[in-house]
Amino acid sequence: MNSCCSMDISPRFPIPTNQIDSYKRRSNLPSLQTRARLNTNVSSIFENPTISRSVQALRDVQTTMRTEASHRDLFNDTVFSGIYLSPICHDMLSMRSHLEGNNAALALQEAFRLACIIYISELRALFGFPAITQSKYTSKLQNLLYYSAIDWLVPDPFLLWVLAVVVTAHKIGLEQRKWFIATFRIVLGTQEVESFEDLISRLLTTSKRFRS
Repeated sequence: MNSCCSMDISPRFPIPTNQIDSYKRRSNLPSLQTRARLNTNVSSIFENPTISRSVQALRDVQTTMRTEASHRDLFNDTVFSGIYLSPICHDMLSMRSHLEGNNAALALQEAFRLACIIYISELRALFGFPAITQSKYTSKLQNLLYYSAIDWLVPDPFLLWVLAVVVTAHKIGLEQRKWFIATFRIVLGTQEVESFEDLISRLLTTSKRFRS
C-alpha cells in the first residue's frame, strides 16, 4: 500500500472487504432532496459509488477515532489503521477519473481523490506508517485546479474541504503552500465564508449533509 501511495498507482490486489465489517461496499447516494440543494457538479460526483462510499467512510472513521482516542492509546494500534484507513486509500488509488474537455464534475472527483489520499496518509502517519511524498499529489492538484473547469464562484463544500486538506498538509513545498493558501483565500471570499467558525461549520457538515 505504501509503495502504491508513493507512486499513485492502483493496488495489485483487492481489499478483503468480506473480512472488514467497518467498510461496507455500498453506495451512499444522497437523497433527491439533498441533491436539489447542491450545485450540479457536487451532485454529479455522487454518481460515482466510490466517492459516495468514501465520503461516508471518512465521516465514520473520524467519529470512531474521536471515540476510541478518548479512552485508549489509539495511535499504538496499527491494526486500526489497516481496518479503517487502508480501505479508503485503496479505493482512492483504484479510482481514476478520465478527464475529458471541460468536465467540471470529473475534475472535482479527481480533486477529491487526490486530497483524500493526502488526508488519509496524514492520518496513517499518526500510527507510525511512513509518510508519502505529497509533492506528486499536490502538483497534480495544483494543475487540476488551475486548468480545470471547476467554478470557484459556485458554493461548493467539497472544494473547501479539498483546499483545507492541502493547505494544512505537513509535507508540501513553500511555494506550493503559498499558491494553495492564496487560492483558498479566493474561494473563501467567493463563497462568502464570514468567519473561522463559519468555515469549520461548513467543513464539518460536508459529509453529514449527504446522509439524509
